[in-house]
Amino acid sequence: MANQVRSLVVNAIQVLVPALAEMNEQAPDRAMQSYLRMSQVIWIIACPTMGFLAICLPFISILWLGRQSHEFIVFSLIVISGWTVNLASVPAFFMGLATGYLRWNLRGVFLASSMNLILGTFLGYSLGAIGVVISFAASLASGSLILLYFNHRRFGGNLRQLFDVALLRMLILLIGAVALGNFAFDAWRSRIGVAGCLGVSAV
Repeated sequence: MANQVRSLVVNAIQVLVPALAEMNEQAPDRAMQSYLRMSQVIWIIACPTMGFLAICLPFISILWLGRQSHEFIVFSLIVISGWTVNLASVPAFFMGLATGYLRWNLRGVFLASSMNLILGTFLGYSLGAIGVVISFAASLASGSLILLYFNHRRFGGNLRQLFDVALLRMLILLIGAVALGNFAFDAWRSRIGVAGCLGVSAV
């Protein structure tokens, strides 16, 4: 579910890879500016999109499972967190493709796969199913952050260009909105129904 929503965002900007490749050949400075703009846009699109998905989890649980499953909601929130961090690295991944610099693209994927295997085995035996889910999300996020950091540094950027006060404020508000939305669903479901709770949570 979370991966399908992520794919909608990724597919929307994937078409820019050929344009970035052409700009990198003719005017590297323009390619860098376009990459930074893409990074800003991906946050603007990804955070509200994945946040709205998280807010809708109680409704999706009832729609898919016929009941409000706490396990489904918790597992989904963990996975959505991992995919949201992964979305932040997508512009750096695409910039690597456009410039032919694939070292950290491959290393990031290898790190995520290896870490998931090792951590998943340990946490799976220690915590059970939720340990496997935590392992997947943590591995995905770690590989994505490594890819983002080293690719961004390779292109001559600094992290302040990607993370500013406005972004942090948006993330804090998003986390609060998700918590409030799920609380509203639980508190008001019996009074205004599922559809009413979904509307209140979305607002």
